[in-house]
Amino acid sequence: MSVAGAEQKPRGERGKGLKGPAVLPSRGGRIQQVTTTVRIAPDPRGAAWSLLLLGIQNEAAAGSEANNSSSLSTRQLGHHKVPPRSAALILLLPPAIYRHDRFSARVSVQSHTPPPPLPPRQTLSSRRRIRGAPFPPDDVAKFLAFRTPCIVGTALRPMSQLDTETLAIGHKKKLKIPAFNHEAIEVFPMMIRTRYLKVSLMIICISGFLTVFYVWTRCGEVGSARHRHMPEWDTKKTPNIQDSYVGDPIERGANDLQGYEEIDCHINGEFTVGCRKEGGEVYLPFSFLHKYFEVYGKLATYDGYERFEWSHSYSKVYYPKGKYDPRGVFMYFENYNVEVRERVKCVTAIEGVPVSTQWEVQGYYYPTQIAQFGLSHYSKNLTEPEPRSKVFEDGDKELASWEVPVGASLSRVLDAGVGSYVAQFNSPDSLPSGVFLKVDHVLDFILSLNLKLSGNSSFTVVLQNREKREVFHLHYIFSDLLISAQDQHIYHGIGLSSGWRRITRDLIVDLQKGLVYQNKPKRKLSRSKFKVMGLIFRGSGSLDNLTLSSSEHLAQFYDAARWFVRHQDPSTGGWPNPVKRRVAPGMADLEPGWYSAMGQGHAISVLARAYHHSGGDPQYLRAAVAALRPFRVTSAEGGVLSSFLGKFPWYEEYPTIPASFVLNGFIYSLLGLYDLKTISSPDYVKEAADLFDQGMSSLKRLLLLYDTGSGTSYDLRHFTLGSPPNLARWDYHATHVNQLLLLATIDRDPLLTSTAERWIGYMNGKRAAHN
Repeated sequence: MSVAGAEQKPRGERGKGLKGPAVLPSRGGRIQQVTTTVRIAPDPRGAAWSLLLLGIQNEAAAGSEANNSSSLSTRQLGHHKVPPRSAALILLLPPAIYRHDRFSARVSVQSHTPPPPLPPRQTLSSRRRIRGAPFPPDDVAKFLAFRTPCIVGTALRPMSQLDTETLAIGHKKKLKIPAFNHEAIEVFPMMIRTRYLKVSLMIICISGFLTVFYVWTRCGEVGSARHRHMPEWDTKKTPNIQDSYVGDPIERGANDLQGYEEIDCHINGEFTVGCRKEGGEVYLPFSFLHKYFEVYGKLATYDGYERFEWSHSYSKVYYPKGKYDPRGVFMYFENYNVEVRERVKCVTAIEGVPVSTQWEVQGYYYPTQIAQFGLSHYSKNLTEPEPRSKVFEDGDKELASWEVPVGASLSRVLDAGVGSYVAQFNSPDSLPSGVFLKVDHVLDFILSLNLKLSGNSSFTVVLQNREKREVFHLHYIFSDLLISAQDQHIYHGIGLSSGWRRITRDLIVDLQKGLVYQNKPKRKLSRSKFKVMGLIFRGSGSLDNLTLSSSEHLAQFYDAARWFVRHQDPSTGGWPNPVKRRVAPGMADLEPGWYSAMGQGHAISVLARAYHHSGGDPQYLRAAVAALRPFRVTSAEGGVLSSFLGKFPWYEEYPTIPASFVLNGFIYSLLGLYDLKTISSPDYVKEAADLFDQGMSSLKRLLLLYDTGSGTSYDLRHFTLGSPPNLARWDYHATHVNQLLLLATIDRDPLLTSTAERWIGYMNGKRAAHN
């Protein structure tokens, strides 16, 4: 670092030099204004520095001004004016640069009343006066001396070249300082005694270390024990199981904290878990409890307090609000979002229904999943508020502002097939861009339009992530392709039909499935972060009723209903599953083309509601009635009918040999039969009613076979195969409960209600009584 200064002359005394090497005025002198200017160039090593101004009172001026010392804060490079009462300038620099050959300085003092000269040497009577104590007129502070002789010189040359003389401080210490010439002013700065600062910093550091060490010894052991025992359990054998600790009971309400210790817990003599003993209690890690007992818990904070929430199950029970009505909501399916499930590859733009990958990664149409898709949207339509909707182009009343490139065309013409005006476009492949409609629309991402395309035509929707500014292109092409994607471009085939069709697309779902197709990290896409920038139409074709809305539940429901009408096997009345299915070892595999009672029942529930909502469209009723045929054909002959002990008919979700007797699929098939018998015309009521009644009779006879005393069994393979029970997961157990609660609104048999309530208790940790 280098230090340089510029000498200044007092106002009114320009051209006159200051006499003598005085620092402060002597007896009788009165400082009107003192200005000290120091310019410091930054050291290339980035050394820190500071300016500290300490004031010392001049008794001659004490009558009109306060007897306070003045202190100014640290400043960076620049100039600073010293207050009139200040006696000296102290330049504080890091010890690493206290080298005389590294810096020099010049300091000037200005005053309206030129101070008389002082002798070249002055002796401070006491170190107290350096700290701001008042000085008598005879004893004016001339300098401030510090431990390290950091001297502010008078010439712009290295300090080592300055002459020195000895100055006494009190009568104890002497320092070598430069002798100043008569053209400059003496200032004798010294270094602050840094050892006091070092001691203070050392005390602070030691205090901080001790504090951290104390906290670590009190809290760190908890974390270390947790990390030591939670990831995996010790598997060492117990030497003597009788030595296992059994805690003494603790009186409730006692608050005697006796400390804790880490101990080993021997679990059934098989392995060891690290535990904690505190007083008379022993605490096991919850990670062990979760895996060992299949219980669940999480830390939650609300009302300003942190709590641990324990639960025995992770599923929810939905209590019916009234008697089940086949015209209304199907169970609790308004909470289903089938299309976003991981096992759904995409919602095909050709059919408008989900394509499953549950048992085959290439994707296939799974009737049960398609029916759940339709029933969920039907239920949402009844429970959600009226959707928002904006029509951009209908060829008649709503006319959009299209950007048509040179060589392309767009016109509104009357289409005899639909009986209304439509927008007709033509954009040859040779053009770099097609007919474009700027939208800039947010929140509503359900696109629907009537579309008629010729060969090799397509349309594209441009989406943008408003936070990251990422742009994605959803291409809907004239092809049988299900889905494909590359980088920001995602392709959905809309089929090869050249006639009019209604297309309904959830743009966010289409985008998400395209990202998953590329094996990109799974993430939930927030609709609030995206916007529709525009649409591009290429090739030739016509469009009508181009709309963006918040939902189109009925359109998606009818996509599912029409799929069942189109794809029903006319000879069997069923919807075959086109994949091979292995249910359990010991059971014959189900070859492609097998039928499911659950799929049949779900499809009947969809068709019955479509028949009701459409005002009696006969195609839906005919398909629903034809779907009853597999219920009368045994599993061995390709149907879904089985029998328990040859006495009780059972409709099989998986028509295996031997029978599996899956409970939830059977009850779903009963709901489909009930829907049809309730909604259909009198000519078809009897057959559906007979099948429903015999199924309910079997359910009441076999229901308790599924009760395990702490949960339920998914099926009865332990009876038909002699294998261990196939315990139902909690979500399937909750499904059993919800189904029984729903059936209890149809059939008042107390068996249904009492069983459902007991099974609810299992979800809360209750168990059947011991003998």
